Amino acid sequence: MVNYQLSDGINLGLLNEYDYSTVEDTRQFEVIAKSDTKLRLVANVNDQKQAFNFSPVNKAITESFSFTPTFSNDTWFSGGHIDLDSNEQSNIHVAVALPLLSHLEYSPYDYNVSVTASYNSETAEFTPISPVTTSYCWRIENPFTFNCPNLSVKFSKIKVLGVFNDTLFYSVTHHYEADLSETQKRALPLLANFLDQQYTSVYAEKFKKIEKIARPSIEVGQTYTGRILLRDPSTHVELNGTHYHSGSGTFTLTSENTGSFTIELADHSAQETKEFTYELTETSINISYDGKTTQRHFYKLPNGLTGITEPYADQYESKFDIRPFIAVQEFNMEDSMGTFISTGSSTSSYNLGYDKVTIRYAENRETELPSRWEQDDSVTFVDGCHHYNTIAECEQMAQDNEDHVSLYYRNLKLLYADGDYYLFQDSFNSEGDAFQSYRSFRKVN
Repeated sequence: MVNYQLSDGINLGLLNEYDYSTVEDTRQFEVIAKSDTKLRLVANVNDQKQAFNFSPVNKAITESFSFTPTFSNDTWFSGGHIDLDSNEQSNIHVAVALPLLSHLEYSPYDYNVSVTASYNSETAEFTPISPVTTSYCWRIENPFTFNCPNLSVKFSKIKVLGVFNDTLFYSVTHHYEADLSETQKRALPLLANFLDQQYTSVYAEKFKKIEKIARPSIEVGQTYTGRILLRDPSTHVELNGTHYHSGSGTFTLTSENTGSFTIELADHSAQETKEFTYELTETSINISYDGKTTQRHFYKLPNGLTGITEPYADQYESKFDIRPFIAVQEFNMEDSMGTFISTGSSTSSYNLGYDKVTIRYAENRETELPSRWEQDDSVTFVDGCHHYNTIAECEQMAQDNEDHVSLYYRNLKLLYADGDYYLFQDSFNSEGDAFQSYRSFRKVN
């Protein structure tokens, strides 16, 4: 890997040989040559290195805009915003280098992090407002022993090199800091060398612009998609002895200022309804729950649906994800049955039958799982006992087995359908852990 500090003022423009359709999310470049008029880069495309030439042109950001990277999918959009006003918060997604698990070398895999920053339009540089901390594990003595120090990412420079064809070119210079115990220092003798280095890389990230819109009509008595319960380390929700991370895939407005949502384990063994208060404005619904108030704004998504924001559990309003905001429809079991292909990055297919759920993966691997249909016309299926015909047999096997056997429950409940587009609530729980999200499909049979 060639670490190359690009000189200030270089903006990258396209020479026709570069095919932007090959960039699915974030592409890392190696700088191999530079002159006053050209920059020659190498990138991995379909696991093969290809060289591309670029010329300096002025493709600066000229207006504030919101966007979502193309690594988002049809049920989850990671929100980004670049504001030319340096007094306002911007939020961008940048890639940072991580070491390999087995060697403290530069990793070919990068870690995308969300950074809250202020943007200086004169210098085209972002100044991070919040530090970025992540936990990363190294193998110590054998493949089953890990050590996971917390790493703080310190950015020296995040610089926009240009915007072209809905692609953001930027360079990142950063290093890591870690508070290591004496045991970790002895176990990771090469870590100090890794921490001492500065890493500079050039990236191109495809994005799609998204438009913030006025609050749509919201009616009392209607149920909508949107997660009220956020993933927040300070909030511990326990349901039947299970730690419920995040979820509540739908909520209902019960009066002019109150609403409710229900959290439920995928195996339908426990559920609990919780209440919240809300206030409507022209642009948002402000939801108060568990002593905290969050503003939920609305966007027109690339797939044509309306989305509602899901703020991160910190003080930075610019950091948010977006989930579909749709009035929930009523369906029966027959509506939910059939063969569905996942939308977005996954190409797996699900066949929802009367007593089996069959999942086929892109590599032609197939898994058949026992299932049951619940009274709310959702389907529950369980992984961990492929050789049993029913969930009851699975549960009895796990109960009788002297060795510890973990069962992994999932539940799919149809919330919305339009043509061949189907949106399901997707719930998961195993021993001590549960969450709730969404999965969208295209129905093929």
